[in-house]
Formats: sequence, structure tokens, C-alpha cells
Amino acid sequence: MLFQRLRQTCAAALILSLAAPLGSAASSEVGIHSRGNVDARGVFLSDLFQNLETAGDAWVETAPAPGQSMIISANRLADIARTHGLEWRPRNGRQQVVIERPGQRIPRKLIDTHLAAELTPQIGGDGVEIDYLGGAPEIFIDPTMPMEIAVEDINLGSDRRRFSARLAVPAVTGGVRYVDISGRVHGTVRVPVPARHLRRSEIISERDVIWKQTRMTAQSHMLIDNLKDLLDQSPRRMLAAGKPIRRTDIIPVMLVQKGDQILISLSSGALMLSTRAIALESGAKGETIRVRNLNSRKVIEVTVTTAGGGEIKPLHLAARS
Repeated sequence: MLFQRLRQTCAAALILSLAAPLGSAASSEVGIHSRGNVDARGVFLSDLFQNLETAGDAWVETAPAPGQSMIISANRLADIARTHGLEWRPRNGRQQVVIERPGQRIPRKLIDTHLAAELTPQIGGDGVEIDYLGGAPEIFIDPTMPMEIAVEDINLGSDRRRFSARLAVPAVTGGVRYVDISGRVHGTVRVPVPARHLRRSEIISERDVIWKQTRMTAQSHMLIDNLKDLLDQSPRRMLAAGKPIRRTDIIPVMLVQKGDQILISLSSGALMLSTRAIALESGAKGETIRVRNLNSRKVIEVTVTTAGGGEIKPLHLAARS
């Protein structure tokens, strides 16, 4: 009986001694990560598999571009494990590892600025607006690289609207990586626009105006692009805030109305002559109108300088009479 219990005790101890290594091996069984982050060096075994021996890590393949990702499928993982002698097999075909590489995105504004410097002289105008084919380019560089960009080549289509360009961005190898982009370009001009809605008959002053870049079109020659052509004018109809103003949208402000009694004067050196007259037609600032001298009854031509009743300078010495 004693011998039998001793034999049972030894058997139990043997079972426990065998079970311990098995349990230890199970706890360190090779598995896979669900995701992994890599850098420019590439993808390593430890980015894909868990519980590797310290000396068991090795390079697997090239890393994705900065800011990009790649998927390592179950079949590919099995091939890698077999190549490197790892005891791992996929449980099913859906197993995979997503590998991501961090990157910093080059701002669209920086890309626009460099392209505009090349395109504006070819398009003409004050600047350009750019529409990219397929949306704004998403160009990423390694986080360790400076935020730099250069236009290596640029071509403008025969319609002077479509363009293609090759951009150079820094690479961790010390060289550059090339990115091809394309799109449409529109020339722009800088024009004065209403800072607020302007009502009909208002007199436009400098505080009513701001400057804005607007696309050039076949009708751009109709737009007012000089502030002096806009000041002291009046809207023919309401002008919307921020909208370019056509030359036909405004009319001169009539400082003198037909039938007004106004003061006319003539300066010649130290001599200053003035008299009253009746306006025979309406006139805006700077316009020449006919008036009848109230004293001599003669009709003369004068240049409007101020509002009705203000000073008007005659064009001819006939005003002396």
C-alpha cells in the first residue's frame, strides 16, 4: 500500500514537471500584432509578430511612404513566418497586420505659393487660383525632415488653363522624392469691391471699399480696377458687398443739375473773377457743361469742380464777361 501511494505521488510529480514547461511555452507562443508603426528603416519581424526571441528580429520589407499604410495579409504573414523559422500559422484568412508610417503633411498653402510663383508670369494678372485634379494633393514627408518643397518642372496646356507639375520633397535618404500633380489654373486681378451693400444714389468714398483678388474672365476688362475711377461715383443699382464692380454699375454724381444757379470763377495769376450763371445742363465733377452768364447773358463752357453753387472754373476767357 505504501509502495502504491509512493508510485502515485511520483507519477503526479512527473506530470506536473512535464506540464510546467508546456504552460511556459504556451505563454510565449508566437502571435501577431493587429497594428504596427514603422519608420524609414522598414518593416521588421517584431513589427508583425509577438513573443519573438531577442535575437530573432529581422528586416522583412520596405516601409510604406510617410503618412501611408499597408496591409500584410494572412498568406503573406505565413510566408514570412516560414522563411524565418517561426512557429506560426494563420487561424483563418482574415488575419492581417496593418502597418502605418507616421508623416507630416505639406500644407496646401505652401504648395499653392510655389506653383503660383511659376504660373503667374505665364498667365498674367496679379495672381492665380489653382484647382487640383482630384482635390488638394496630400503629400506627406517623414517627421524628421524639414518642411520644404521645390517645383522641378511645370507645363501649361495650350488652353493656358490646364497644368501639370513635378514637385520635389525631401527624403530621409538625403535626396528627394518626386510627386506629380495636375489641375487647372485661373489668373486673378486685384479689384476694389464694396465693403458693404451700397444703395443706389449713395456717393462712394474710400471707406466703402476693400480690395479683393478675383478670377480673370473674358469680361474682366469691364471691371473697375482703379480706386480713382470709383470714388465720388454713385451706384446705378444696389451693389453687393464683396462683388466686383463693372463700369456700367456706377454713374457719376451730378454736382450740378440743369437749371441750378451756380457761382463761376476764373483765376489768372493774382486776378480772381467770379459771377453767377445758370446751368444749361447737368454735370458731374470734372465734366464740362454749358452755362449762361447772368450778367452778360453769354453762354460759356465751364468745368464742374464742386456741388451746385460751388466754384466752377471756366475753360475760356469769355467768362470774364
